[in-house]
Amino acid sequence: MMRCGFHFTKDDDGSDLEHGNLGVITVIEGKTIRGLDDVGCGPSLEVRGYATRYMKFHVGRDGIELFAPRCFERTLGSGVVKFLIAHDQSKEVANTSNGLELLEDEEGLAFRLPLPATATASQVKDLANDGRAAMSLAYRVHSEETRLVGGHKVRCILDAELVEISILPPGKGAVKQAHLILDQRSSRSLPEMCERKELLADAAATTIRRSAANFLALLDDYALRGGVSGRSA
Repeated sequence: MMRCGFHFTKDDDGSDLEHGNLGVITVIEGKTIRGLDDVGCGPSLEVRGYATRYMKFHVGRDGIELFAPRCFERTLGSGVVKFLIAHDQSKEVANTSNGLELLEDEEGLAFRLPLPATATASQVKDLANDGRAAMSLAYRVHSEETRLVGGHKVRCILDAELVEISILPPGKGAVKQAHLILDQRSSRSLPEMCERKELLADAAATTIRRSAANFLALLDDYALRGGVSGRSA
């Protein structure tokens, strides 16, 4: 069985896979995003970010869990990892043999994907532009341990085989520090961007913008309930 959020689907070979919902994807607005709505997918656009962040608590299969640093190391040395839409095998955007890049650093599992000129890539672009989509992984656990943190049992995943990463509709994120941005393709390599902490800077900007948007939405909701006259444009 394949575990995907809080429902199950069959894996192709019948083996056990776990799916963890891994964080909010938001779009960095401003100079890097402006005008992307009017541009089709192609080699000039890419998505990049952290598919998950290490040592961040989230709700998983058996309660609270986290991913230990370098837990996907066995996968990155061999095997093919897919980038899918909503864990749907018929909606493969790319994989590590034809464009998807993956890299583990001390922060998490970084990724980068130039968007091809395909229908599925256009769906990814639409989800990323919306600014509310989420990320999820499918993986097989090979080693884990239970740790006691603040009186709570925490499942720590030490070694896992990564099968695919997926972009999901809004509301499925668990590890809020995970993120994705849609941007013009960078001239720097993924290792260079990680070394320069560019992905972390993207994540920080994303968090600020998302928090501001949520706050404005709360104000609008309060206004609709008659609490205030509304907010100025």
